[in-house]
Amino acid sequence: FGENIYYIGGNTAKCEDAVDLWYSEIKNLNGKYPGGSWTLKEGHFTQVMWAGSTGLGCAATNGQNCEGRTIVICNYKPQGNWEEVWNSIMEASAPFSLSSSPLFALLAAVAGCIVSWALIWL
Repeated sequence: FGENIYYIGGNTAKCEDAVDLWYSEIKNLNGKYPGGSWTLKEGHFTQVMWAGSTGLGCAATNGQNCEGRTIVICNYKPQGNWEEVWNSIMEASAPFSLSSSPLFALLAAVAGCIVSWALIWL
């Protein structure tokens, strides 16, 4: 599985902040997307956008039961963003949009904190 983890102190953080933060790593690509390779600075972004991932499982805390911390963990199946198949992230001509990700709607549902845990296979 591929995995993204978001962790922040306090219970005022919103779950969608995790997805926004992961996606914001696009700026580290400096307009060279999808490009030929990536670094750890874009790893969360590339996993969110990975076209080959068809399964998503996420868990989130609300901050009250975890010493006041908000934690969001998402696992992706199959694992994405490995260099040998970098170009499968998306079509090179696709626009830079989170909605281009095949898992976007699922991430959006989790980010809305509708459920505290979700496991979805496409």
